[in-house]
Amino acid sequence: MRITSGEQAGDTVELDQGSLGVGGEVRGYREGDEVLVNVSELPDGQNAFSIQDYVRRDDLVLLALAFVIAVLIVGARQGARSLVALAFTLLVLVNSPVAGMPDQIRRRKYAISYILSP
Repeated sequence: MRITSGEQAGDTVELDQGSLGVGGEVRGYREGDEVLVNVSELPDGQNAFSIQDYVRRDDLVLLALAFVIAVLIVGARQGARSLVALAFTLLVLVNSPVAGMPDQIRRRKYAISYILSP
């Protein structure tokens, strides 16, 4: 697997992930898949890599855009005001120290990688 972001960007690592996901669901990662990888430091100082999930950034952006368009079509001015209120609420929640994730989780290292053929 080739790491494309994070501290190990540009490195190629070998990973034996298996095929079982959450709840016993079979996951088949293929060459070219963009995945989110968790990087953990082992007690001996080496890094351990594990695939967390597929990167779904493009799909989520399209879904959010469809939601905004639907709200504006159905709600017109009221919908626009609701979207402004939603954006303000998200801004407050994301920047709030009590609503945020614990520091241990924030410091966890993630990298985006592409699956390469062996």
